[in-house]
Amino acid sequence: MVLDTANGASLDRWGKDNLMGLFTYKSTINFSAVADHLARYCGIKKELSSKRLHKIKEENGFPGDRNVVFDFSGTVYDPDTLEIIGSLTAGGAGEVA
Repeated sequence: MVLDTANGASLDRWGKDNLMGLFTYKSTINFSAVADHLARYCGIKKELSSKRLHKIKEENGFPGDRNVVFDFSGTVYDPDTLEIIGSLTAGGAGEVA
């Protein structure tokens, strides 16, 4: 995460309720990059991330081959609206999808 201090942004100026407006997140459509990251840093196996992704796509009416957007925390976004549609980390490392 990167604190955006452009134009004098500070925690005092934004307040704690708007803190997330100060951060930017790296995003990608590359599932393998995100799955590898989650495996390394969260202990979530790539196979479990894949099962979760297919479930998220199904629940949102997306075909299996449709690209979605990910951030490296495992959040999944609709590529058209950028609304959050799911999370690859929901349930932790031990849950079966």
